Amino acid sequence: MTAAACFTSVDIGSPLPGKTTEITPAPGTSGLAYDVEGYGRMFGLHLGSDQGRFVYTRIKGDFEVTARVQSIHNDQAAYAEAGLMVRKDLAPTSLMLGQFVASNEYHGAADQYAFIIRRVPAGSIEKGNGPGPLGQGSWGNDDFTYFPSGYVADDASKHPRPFPGVWIRVRRQGGEYSGMFKAGDAAWRTLGKITLDLGPEPYVGMAVSANHHGGDVNTRAIVQYRELAGFSAAG
Repeated sequence: MTAAACFTSVDIGSPLPGKTTEITPAPGTSGLAYDVEGYGRMFGLHLGSDQGRFVYTRIKGDFEVTARVQSIHNDQAAYAEAGLMVRKDLAPTSLMLGQFVASNEYHGAADQYAFIIRRVPAGSIEKGNGPGPLGQGSWGNDDFTYFPSGYVADDASKHPRPFPGVWIRVRRQGGEYSGMFKAGDAAWRTLGKITLDLGPEPYVGMAVSANHHGGDVNTRAIVQYRELAGFSAAG
C-alpha cells in the first residue's frame, strides 16, 4: 500500500502495481483531484473476486461522495472502468457496491454506466447474489437494464459519456446506498439503490479496473478524477 494525501491506495487481487497522483485543481474548480493508474480485471460483476486499484478512505455514517471523471484511457482500448466504490473490507471477495462508468474507447458493450453490487461474499451475476429486494427491475429506473443478482446498466445510445463532463455519485442514507450519474449539463439520474450492510465505517473511494473479465491483465487504465467532494474523512 502507498499513501496519497489523506487517501490510501491498494491493488486489490494482486494485479500489476498501479499509481496514484494527487493533482493541483484547475483554477475555478473545487474539490480534490487525482490521476489513478491501475490494472486488473474488474470489480464485482462477472467475477466473484475483484482485481483493480482502489484509492480509499473510511467514512462513518451517512455520506454523499461525488466525482467528475475527466477522462478514462486504456493502452489497448480495452474495457476500462472508473468508479466510486464502497466496500466492507479490502478482501477481493468483499461485499461491495459502486457507481461505474466505462471508457469511450471500447465499443463492445452497451452498459457504459453501471451500478454494481456484490451482496454475498464471492458473489457475481453468474453465481447469483439472490433476487433484488422487490424482484426484477427493482434496482433503479425503468429505462435501464436490470439483472436480479445485483447489477444495473444503462443503454449507451440514451446515455452517452461526454468526457470531461461525466459525473458519478454514491450516497449512503442509513443502510441504503444509491448510485447516480450525470452527463454534461443533464440532471442527475439514479441508476440503482440497495440496502446492504457494509459496516459502520466502510471503505470509500476511487476504483479503476483496466480490462474487463476477458482482457489482457498487462494492459493499463488511466483515470482522471476531478472535483471530488464529500470525502469528509479525507479532508
